[in-house]
Amino acid sequence: MANKVKYLVLLAVFTLFPAGFAGEPENKEREKKKVDFSVDVQVRYRYEYWQNHPFVWIGLAFPNFGYFSDLAYNSNYINWHLLRSRIGVKASLDDDKFAYVQIQDARTFGNDALYGYQGEFGTPDLHNYGEVDNFGITQAYLQVERLWETPFGLKIGRQFLKYGAEKLVGDDDWSNFGQSFDAVKLLFRQDYFEGDLFYAELWPWYPVGGGIPGISFDFANVSFFGFHGMAKYHKNHDWSAYIFGYRDGNLSFPILGGPILTDPFEAPVITDTNKTLLWTLGTRVEGEFPFGLGYAGEFAVQFGDWYQTAASGFMSEFEVWQEFKKTAGRPYWGVGFTFASGDDSADGDKNTLVRLFPSPHSQLGYMDLTGMQNITSFDFKAGISPVEELSLNGALHLFRLNEKRDAWYGAYGSPFGVLGLGPLGFGMPGRDSLWTSKDLGSELDLFLKYKYDGGLWFKGGWSVFFPGKALDNYAIKTPYWVYLQTGLDF
Repeated sequence: MANKVKYLVLLAVFTLFPAGFAGEPENKEREKKKVDFSVDVQVRYRYEYWQNHPFVWIGLAFPNFGYFSDLAYNSNYINWHLLRSRIGVKASLDDDKFAYVQIQDARTFGNDALYGYQGEFGTPDLHNYGEVDNFGITQAYLQVERLWETPFGLKIGRQFLKYGAEKLVGDDDWSNFGQSFDAVKLLFRQDYFEGDLFYAELWPWYPVGGGIPGISFDFANVSFFGFHGMAKYHKNHDWSAYIFGYRDGNLSFPILGGPILTDPFEAPVITDTNKTLLWTLGTRVEGEFPFGLGYAGEFAVQFGDWYQTAASGFMSEFEVWQEFKKTAGRPYWGVGFTFASGDDSADGDKNTLVRLFPSPHSQLGYMDLTGMQNITSFDFKAGISPVEELSLNGALHLFRLNEKRDAWYGAYGSPFGVLGLGPLGFGMPGRDSLWTSKDLGSELDLFLKYKYDGGLWFKGGWSVFFPGKALDNYAIKTPYWVYLQTGLDF
């Protein structure tokens, strides 16, 4: 019922949104202005099939499957169909001032029925949406490009934050839901330099009386902020620098509301003596020469306090590629290297890189089994375009753990877990036990993209992960993954 109400409300908003600009207000003091409208639409479908997924997941990286048992993901054949629909309306007063609203419906096929079974015969009721929060506003902001004819601009509201290769901050477009922020952003735009100063509220703070004398609950006070600047010293070469801050100012253990992100191996108990304030300072270069040789490199360090733990981590990445633009098929090859720090021991210091808010898919393999934490990766890629509309690509990734006392983390931050390990019957190799080797394994990806016509496109891929010596003791079967995706954008 709640979702039906949301649909009706949002439909009313989109219906009245243009009228609010075009209609003449009763207040004659307001100047009537011409408003230009534009609409954008995306409908995207994806099918994924897994064989022998190695992680015992808790639902974090799977679409809407948090209610299943952990056992459902260990060595099973699982698949799902995802559909994401977006429609956006832009209302422009002139070239400098506009408002934009985008709504989204993101769903897993059959998910309504899963929540809607009624009666002992299990008849699915497809009109019972079961409070599944698939529908909502992805973006809603106002933007001014040039304030008082200066290079400064302003963007306020729900919006995407995307910087560089999105290894630390991105919109996670691969996800069926995406990732947006409620933020205020000060813009600076010139021909040779552009910068963003932003503040995003991730979780508001307010005290809640628990109804028990002497006891109250505090919801989290979590924010994300920073500055990203890019110098465009050449039309084909960029250099950027950034500093990001993550703060959790919660006054006590977040019993109700807010994230609980402490590392139980470093600081298992949170008190109000130390507030989290984590800083990430980094730089990135990227460019391409006229003869097709390209390069990209990024380095970032983290420091500060992470839930009563002194934080000290870093990451580095470098890649080069060569595209033969004058050769038939425009073949290319490339090599890359990625390092993300891990934790060496339970000494009260957190050395594992904190992921922040990246677009993690395909950064270290298309299967998303390996993320930028406690990892070294050597990457090799190649591809060709037999015709202009079609590209065929392949990549090989070699993975090594940096620290034997830290976990194997997936692209979305979840660690590899093993049933029967540790005193509680479930544990993480590297944390509850020492890895016997740093050789994690390798991944082979084969994928293609075809641009059809008029905004219609098709993608597909096949991947396999070959377990290394580090996984010899955990009976990991070779995982396979297949995906098919299509979409229409206009």
